[in-house]
Amino acid sequence: MGWLSWERFTCNTDCKNDPDNCISEKLYKDMADRLVTDGYKDLGLADYKPSKGLKLGIYQDIGNKTCAGFPGSYGHFEIDAATFAEWEVDMLKVDGCYADPKQMDDLYPVFSSAIRGKVILSIVDYYITNQEEFVAAAGPGHWNDPDMILAGNLELSYDEAKAQFMLWAGMASPLLVSNELHDIRKEFSDLL
Repeated sequence: MGWLSWERFTCNTDCKNDPDNCISEKLYKDMADRLVTDGYKDLGLADYKPSKGLKLGIYQDIGNKTCAGFPGSYGHFEIDAATFAEWEVDMLKVDGCYADPKQMDDLYPVFSSAIRGKVILSIVDYYITNQEEFVAAAGPGHWNDPDMILAGNLELSYDEAKAQFMLWAGMASPLLVSNELHDIRKEFSDLL
């Protein structure tokens, strides 16, 4: 199990006016501490980067911008891949929000080649419209990846979160939650 900031915190970088909800070193350290302190690490998390036993994941887009409008990797896949390797990134979530859908079949393999051996390419968000192509990917050594688990966010009821968790587990999908671990309600914590 792992944790992603995207669904809960998106790309909020306004740490001056919203220090508790902005993307910052403090947020990531706080969430890493909660993963360890609250026992999520013992439920299957990989070994944390240096002191906590967690892995580092980062988000990017194959288009010229990310879904939140920040610079994407289009046109500089090799430089970005080298930078992620220098940062020792273990997992990379790649969207295609500002990519031409007609180019995705070409762009994802190019970016994948650039990062090969450097980080793990995990998520391609257009999977819903191309599900038939993902059926063959489920099995030993590879997996379907329907994106983040939202359990503990305000968007889902407990029953909805339970159903989502069961679907993800049934598909042998990576279990990556995107929520606020400081104030997660007990029933959601127990579910995870």
